[in-house]
This record gives sequence, structure tokens and C-alpha cells, in this order.
Amino acid sequence: MASMQIIHIVARDKQGVIGLKGDLPWQLPADLAYFKAKTMGHCMVMGRITFEVFPQPLKGRTHLVVSRQPAPDNLPANVHYFKTINEAIAFAEAQGETQCFIIGGGEIFKQTMDLATDLLVTEIDGSFDGDTYYPTFDSNAFGLVSSIPHSTDEKHKFAFQFNHYERV
Repeated sequence: MASMQIIHIVARDKQGVIGLKGDLPWQLPADLAYFKAKTMGHCMVMGRITFEVFPQPLKGRTHLVVSRQPAPDNLPANVHYFKTINEAIAFAEAQGETQCFIIGGGEIFKQTMDLATDLLVTEIDGSFDGDTYYPTFDSNAFGLVSSIPHSTDEKHKFAFQFNHYERV
């Protein structure tokens, strides 16, 4: 059996900003659609703060929340709490996952960079105020596999690229 891919999926600006006060500092509907298409049907590993940003758990995906705090009562069936990232990833593997997505925040990305097999990075042509950053990664460790540009339009104030990096 092939081993499971561990995939970072993130949007960042030119400075590596990925968030501001627990939210995205930009509105890019095509990036949200890309995120949904890629993660649908899969496990998503996230920190508690990232999870708490969602008004409700995202449909069609299993939420693996990593937190030192105990799980709240009455969690929906698609939400699981874990004390460590390794426990969350082991759970995904035990579910027969072929792809497990790491969706943030900054600390979770940092702690899983060495585990990541792929990075799906939406590179936004802009600079934003932020308090959460995506860690820099070794360009010798990851090679760019594909880049799909998206220009500005009536729904997208900023141009961006969907970049797929694969561990070399």
C-alpha cells in the first residue's frame, strides 16, 4: 500500500502572511473553491484556533483538531480532537486516507513541515497586514511541479497563482 501524502494547503501573501486575527486578510473566491475541491472527502489537520474560525464544521471532510485543551462536549461526528499532530495523522492513516491536508495555523504548519510530502501554496500578488505567517521552506527540499495563474477580475482584487510543490 502506498503511504499517505501529507499536504499543506495554504494561501499566503508576498511576506508569508496567512492570517490576521484568526481570519484571512483577503477575499479570493477561486482560492476557497480550490481549497474545497482539494480537501473534499479527506481529513484536515488543524489547530484549535483555526477550527474555531469556522462557523460550523465543513461538510464532506473530517476535521482533526490538535489541541492541548480537552475536546468540547457534543462534537459533530466529523470532528475529532487529538493531543498531538502525530496522533491526528495516525488516525487519518487508520481511516485509509491517501491524502491528509494540513490547513493551519502557523504553528501547525511549522510543526509539520518535515512531514509534508506536498505543498499547495496559493501565492497572492499583494502584501497584507497579518499576525500569522507560513514558515519558509527549503527550496532544495521541494520542487515546483505546477503553477496555475489567476489574474484579477470582478471577484478577485489581487492576482495569484496556485503553486504545487513536491518534496524532492
